[in-house]
Amino acid sequence: AMHSLVRDLYRRIITVGADYPAGLPYVRERAKREFAKRRHLTDEVEIKRAINLGRFMVKEVRSGAERRGEAGSGGAGSVQ
Repeated sequence: AMHSLVRDLYRRIITVGADYPAGLPYVRERAKREFAKRRHLTDEVEIKRAINLGRFMVKEVRSGAERRGEAGSGGAGSVQ
């Protein structure tokens, strides 16, 4: 079964990906590849380390979009 934190990260990536310049299909495919690379992880510490890296990347993409004025202001529909 998928770890709940992993599922949450995937949702965050897809949400941010909707505003990504390359488009949601690109983001979805890239996310699938990156998640597949780490599918073998079973150690809780390693899983959390990978999740933290993913969250950092989401924040970077989100802040880049905000600097360019492309993303919303974090309204009711946004994932924090």
